[in-house]
Amino acid sequence: MNSDLLILPDLYESLMLRGESWSSWAFGGALFLVPDIAVHLPIATVMGDGVRAYLLQTALWAVLLWAGFILLGLARAGRHATRGMGWVLVFFILATHTGVWPQFAEFWQVLYHPMVHGGGYLLIVGSMLLVFAYLRKGRPWMLGLLALACISGTVSDLLYCVYFTLPCLFSLAALALLHPNRRRRVPAPVTVIILSTVLARILLPWLIPSSHAEILYVNRTGPGTAWNTALFMARDLFEHKRWLFLASSLVSFAAATCLAIRLLWNYRNRPLISWRACYLDLSTITALAGGWAAILATGNYVDGGSWRYLIFPSTLVLVMVVWNAAPAIPRWAGILGVVVSLGLGSIHGYSLPNLERPYPAMARFLDSLGRDTKPLVLGDYWTARRTTFLCRGGIRVEQICSDGKIYHWVNSLESYERIQQSPAPSTLVIMDRLDPVQIRAAYGEPTEQHRVDGSLVFVYAPPKSTGIAQFITENLRQLRSR
Repeated sequence: MNSDLLILPDLYESLMLRGESWSSWAFGGALFLVPDIAVHLPIATVMGDGVRAYLLQTALWAVLLWAGFILLGLARAGRHATRGMGWVLVFFILATHTGVWPQFAEFWQVLYHPMVHGGGYLLIVGSMLLVFAYLRKGRPWMLGLLALACISGTVSDLLYCVYFTLPCLFSLAALALLHPNRRRRVPAPVTVIILSTVLARILLPWLIPSSHAEILYVNRTGPGTAWNTALFMARDLFEHKRWLFLASSLVSFAAATCLAIRLLWNYRNRPLISWRACYLDLSTITALAGGWAAILATGNYVDGGSWRYLIFPSTLVLVMVVWNAAPAIPRWAGILGVVVSLGLGSIHGYSLPNLERPYPAMARFLDSLGRDTKPLVLGDYWTARRTTFLCRGGIRVEQICSDGKIYHWVNSLESYERIQQSPAPSTLVIMDRLDPVQIRAAYGEPTEQHRVDGSLVFVYAPPKSTGIAQFITENLRQLRSR
């Protein structure tokens, strides 16, 4: 598990076990308040273990997400939609959980993980179902739930706007033009979505003063940004992630072909596509286009990992292809797919309670030093949280930047106060991804250096360790005075 996946367990320990305040936390690209944090804290409190609660929540998110996909399929294609969903589930279970295709796992698993947009995807699917239900039945209480979902989604994760708000408004506009018999029910959800989104954006700074959530960070600006980003993506994918390039191309081609066949097949009928297809299929395709546009417009493609922003809409498009192809799938094949998927899912679910937390060499090294008096241990973002949870002796690793200063990013500022309150006898700096030149400039020459499982560790004994504590305490004072 990496540092991103351990945010929720760290938040639980920070608030419930160490007594740190909610206001001391700074959140990054999204807040994930609903449903991720709102569900995790009660579960972790009951279980008494944030990591196991996180694993349980991830499994729950996976079940709910695929239940939502199945409900969308039933809404789009009726009972035939379930015939192909079993085999789609088989593919995803094999890809993400059994190691058959390990190169896919790191990408497809982000569909389910809380605090990595998993809860936002649940809200998107739920919101799509609520709009469909209102278009079909026109019940006012559905609009109330839709408003609540829109406010929660926009406050928690602004990818909600990219994958639901804008695509839904576009598809509802198309629905009003192509299907006059449904036009009278379109203004109500459109009004609710717009007003709820505006209200959420107004409330966000007041709800979480320390949050600086944005949709996607702008890395490049100026003329030609989108074109340059597109060329960089294509070159990087072809050179380093050809399997991902091929998979994305196949999904996009299948979606375009499916929609073209659908339009040609119904050409002699009026309207060209049913109101269900007009809403659900257009929302799906527009969500994928919105994801591409967000990445290209902001220049937010750093490497192949940036494809995580497109995993959800790509999966939704794949499921849409199954919706449209479902009537051609034999009934026996659909039943077999459901049976196989349930079997694989049960096997994986049974193994979850037996997962053991690893104990690598770095964790053993730090625990051995902290048997009598615990040292102050520092590391970068990707090292600090993960190493903290792998240690079994109560060692905590604090986040720092390459210049040695505090890195207040998705963590609590109050966790650094113990450096001043309980001075440590020595200071260790795990140098993974840190610049040795800058660390030496900030902290001085280390007293000792160790190699632990390939990682360089700087060790500072007194009086240098005392100087480091004073350096971080002064930096903490500066951050609090802002």
